[in-house]
Amino acid sequence: MTPKPTSTETTTTDNQSNNFSGQYLPGIDLTGADLRPRPDDSELTTGDALLRADFSNATLTDAVFVRANASRALFINADCRGVDFTRADLTQANFSGADLRKANLTGANLAGAILSDADLTEAKVNRTNLTYANRRGAVGISDNEEG
Repeated sequence: MTPKPTSTETTTTDNQSNNFSGQYLPGIDLTGADLRPRPDDSELTTGDALLRADFSNATLTDAVFVRANASRALFINADCRGVDFTRADLTQANFSGADLRKANLTGANLAGAILSDADLTEAKVNRTNLTYANRRGAVGISDNEEG
């Protein structure tokens, strides 16, 4: 049985690219984490441990990203069922083909995000910023839903 990571400190990552692609991370708590890409190749510091995050094909069921900054993060084909993204900055994040069933996106910023072919069935999108979000082929959310 794979142990359940409970914080970013207990998760092994590639510190240069923060590649979580294909990882099994159900229930991980990334509350307030800053996952933004760095504008340059400067040295990473302890507080920068999750920058350039790639969660493509990862299992993140019931994970917590409350107030996390994951702008431009990749969640392509990720299993995000029940993930709590409350008030998270997901600007320009890529959720193509992601499973977001029952995810909580309340107050999240998904401006310019890619949600194509994602499943948002029963996802909470109250006060969610979906300005310029690509929702082509997405299930469970309409093109004119504004959150």
